[in-house]
Amino acid sequence: MNKKRIIIIRILTGILTIGIMGLIFSFSMQNGEESSGLSDVIVEWIQNVIIQPFQIQNESVNQFLEENLGFIVRKLAHFSIYTALGMSATGFFLTFESISQRNRFLFAGILGCVYAMTDEIHQLFSPGRSGQVTDVLLDSLGVVFGIAIIYLVQKILFRKQKSTKISQKEK
Repeated sequence: MNKKRIIIIRILTGILTIGIMGLIFSFSMQNGEESSGLSDVIVEWIQNVIIQPFQIQNESVNQFLEENLGFIVRKLAHFSIYTALGMSATGFFLTFESISQRNRFLFAGILGCVYAMTDEIHQLFSPGRSGQVTDVLLDSLGVVFGIAIIYLVQKILFRKQKSTKISQKEK
């Protein structure tokens, strides 16, 4: 890949990574009531758009969803936003060809996991919020999942490029 293209990708993935970190920071600044309110809006949408149309006949499933949907939504939000952070940070570090491939993935993981820790500490200073070790673990798992997605996509693309080059040489 030419240097100009690498620099453009580095800038874009760097901006995306910082943007995701800023979004996480803004969510952590919300007090407990604001955070719950956002979760409640999403829970209500899921109930109205996804659950009600299917009219689940099993009362125990309905009760489980009613009692736990808010918790599930909050944890999925943690996981998914940190998956996005893992993906964007990996994309950023992959643009540094002077760093070994292994370390590029490692640096993305360290960045995401350290940010997850600082995010939970930040929540300690937001009224009605608390920092949770389990959230750090969940966030870190999301980062690793995002890195794994990029790793797999890179492997698939590399195989495709390699097989294309081989078939071109055979012609």
